[in-house]
Amino acid sequence: MKKFLEIVDRDEEVRELFIRLFEENRDPERLFDLGRLQELGQARPDLVERATRYYSQFRRYSM
Repeated sequence: MKKFLEIVDRDEEVRELFIRLFEENRDPERLFDLGRLQELGQARPDLVERATRYYSQFRRYSM
């Protein structure tokens, strides 16, 4: 999670979102629940769009 948050860096709102998703996650195999992120897209599509961009960037650099 720490490496992932380094990519998010200055976007505090996205950082808080991912920390919350990480803490709420019940699947030890995953960093967070992507389904929950998509659910939030109904209320905050702008936030979810930014979060998705950061996550995609993280996956590219961590592979």
